Amino acid sequence: MKIDIAERLSSWGVSQIDPGKSLNLIERYIDSFVDTNSAYYKNTYSQNVQGVYLWDTLKADYKLCKLQGISFKDVSKSVYFFWEDVVPCLRYDLDIAHIYNSEIATLLKHIPSLPSDLYIFDDTYSWTFIRTHFEFNEIGDNCKIVDPLKIIA
Repeated sequence: MKIDIAERLSSWGVSQIDPGKSLNLIERYIDSFVDTNSAYYKNTYSQNVQGVYLWDTLKADYKLCKLQGISFKDVSKSVYFFWEDVVPCLRYDLDIAHIYNSEIATLLKHIPSLPSDLYIFDDTYSWTFIRTHFEFNEIGDNCKIVDPLKIIA
């Protein structure tokens, strides 16, 4: 049985951004955080190859962490979030053409029940928090944060 993510998000008070604005937000996100000049991006990601992710092409340094134990500075802050084009979990009906808007507190409350490869950022484009499906090391870190001092308490 497929789960309708848009319906679930709406029941939590999460807003869906219209497609035109979503496209602009994603393009600005890529401009801000993704190394589009890298060979990986040009030769692999932009070729729409299955199993490649934006989080493999970050242009800024990042910190690895686990979702558990993360404490955000301002949980009332409004953030945007979206999923990768290639969503690994086929049991979800996911409208990948949209970006969503929510308070961090709402998103964190429900994040365990949402698909991985989730990108979170705000309108400053100065930080991003990415929850991946992949464990990067032996202690189980599966998140990347660009500029954690701006958002992590």
